[in-house]
Amino acid sequence: NDQNRFVFKVINTETGQSIGHAEAFLQSPQVVVLCRILIGEAKWRGKGIGLTITQLLLQFSFETLHAQQVQLNVFDWNTGAIRCYLKAGFRQLDICPAPLTINGVQWKGISMAIHRADYKADT
Repeated sequence: NDQNRFVFKVINTETGQSIGHAEAFLQSPQVVVLCRILIGEAKWRGKGIGLTITQLLLQFSFETLHAQQVQLNVFDWNTGAIRCYLKAGFRQLDICPAPLTINGVQWKGISMAIHRADYKADT
């Protein structure tokens, strides 16, 4: 029910099966935060779907929501996602979110962002 949150289901167009999820949150008129980008089953990972999702979310954020900056946070152990976001044009920020402790293990986050001036719609 949050008018600033846009939720997307990722569908395999050949089978109609839902294989993932993604969200964009309009934090302010200038800033969109991408979150909960995931591909559920391992068999769908590593095929470039995450990059396509990220590129479509950037297009939506910059062209539809008219954001000046798009941000996201990713855990440092999620190297595949980090590579994906770098390929899409994101850059790591000097600031980091506070670490979380999950089942006694500390999870460290990385903040990333891309500015409108650095966005290339054809990437």
